Amino acid sequence: MELPWLALEQFAGTLEPAHPFAVSETCNGVARLALGNRAALRAGVRPGMRPGTAYALCPDLRVRPRDHAAERAALERLAAWTGRFTPQVVLSPPAALLLEVAGSERLFGGMEAIIRALRQGVAELGYRTRIALAPTPNGARLLTTSAGDTRVHGQDELRRALAGVPLERLGLPRGSLERLRRLGLKRLGELLRMPRDGVARRYGAELVDLLDRTLGRRADPQEPFRPPQRYHGRLLLPAEVEEHPRLLIAARRLLGELSGLLEARGEGIQSMEWTLIHRDHAPTPLPLGLASPGRDAERMEALLAERLERFELPAPVLELELCSGPFHPLASHNGALFTDPASRLEAARLLERLIARLGEAAIHGIETVADHRPERGWRRLPAGRRPLAIALPDRPLWLLAAPLPLARIDGRPHYRGVLHLLRGPERIESGWWDGAGVTRDYFAAENPAGMRLWIFREPRHPERWFLHGRFG
Repeated sequence: MELPWLALEQFAGTLEPAHPFAVSETCNGVARLALGNRAALRAGVRPGMRPGTAYALCPDLRVRPRDHAAERAALERLAAWTGRFTPQVVLSPPAALLLEVAGSERLFGGMEAIIRALRQGVAELGYRTRIALAPTPNGARLLTTSAGDTRVHGQDELRRALAGVPLERLGLPRGSLERLRRLGLKRLGELLRMPRDGVARRYGAELVDLLDRTLGRRADPQEPFRPPQRYHGRLLLPAEVEEHPRLLIAARRLLGELSGLLEARGEGIQSMEWTLIHRDHAPTPLPLGLASPGRDAERMEALLAERLERFELPAPVLELELCSGPFHPLASHNGALFTDPASRLEAARLLERLIARLGEAAIHGIETVADHRPERGWRRLPAGRRPLAIALPDRPLWLLAAPLPLARIDGRPHYRGVLHLLRGPERIESGWWDGAGVTRDYFAAENPAGMRLWIFREPRHPERWFLHGRFG
């Protein structure tokens, strides 16, 4: 699978298709255009032009310098994404991937189904591709020179299909290529018709070995790509972006790559951090969290949209970066007769939207702590994290921020009427080790209106009563 326009397409498509855009490359100190989109070509812009000439033809042209490191990073992220089709993926720089898909044929319902799904997925990420199917890795790589898809199934058919491939595609040293040209050889088929022993004597055993591996006469082992343990993607934008909707368009590519990588690994994430990179301003971090581990790109995009809706950009954005949190195994769920998994998912998404809209500090859970003192028997928990279950006696869900002194009439505590003691006393004596020790006798009580309360008194001052909580 080759991506012939990777140098152009690795810039996120935040521009309208009708807007002319090109990338330039500098050689010997002279900048020339390397590739242009369809709008630029329609305006007369051609590869090899100097930018000044191109601007004269098309004043609206946007030009960005070619970034080979970014292209390599994009190719590696795409390799991680293709792991959803096969674990055997090989990088073939500068702009190709080799996939061993024979083992996945039955899983996807046939080779044509694999190719169709692969092409559709790559297109959704914003790339055009040429796909060739061949029995050998180098054979498939060479066949991607044709304009359309190529299917080759046997060695004899492969030899015929490769006959028209230019020798430049073999990647031979310049000296060997020049000597072949002096003999009048331009195509691979012409080289294959030469005597094998003569080729070995004239051009070395390395060329014969290359031809044997290309045609399947000799094994051609490849070093497989190892996907990363975390996702990290950085996307160059063709022009500075100031509008949230255009940022979301660019973010879809990174989210699609992340989702594909997670699907290939059978895992999910619960946190991510976006970074907005500006020209003359410090980078802007945007951390986001999910209520439960997931890998759905639409879910993560909705969360980002919610955050951006309430966020004012400090400066136009030139690059977009996404770093995932650690990967988590996704729990499998059996079907249930009386519960609705969709409702649990909707609850999780609601929680995520609230966090994105209000901030992490505004939304939190609560879990119990192994401390008998009521005011220290709980702590805040990040939203979405499952609390630690600790068995405790019957306690009210509503505690006052500070105990409230109660009136005492005829020796009995009052709160909106005389209190009738239902249960107690329960002695709580704890905290001597941290300087905040308490000794209290707690009672469950009820007033004339039926309100159930949690009250206490200190053994040293039994005449003083305090209200500490209310039962639901």
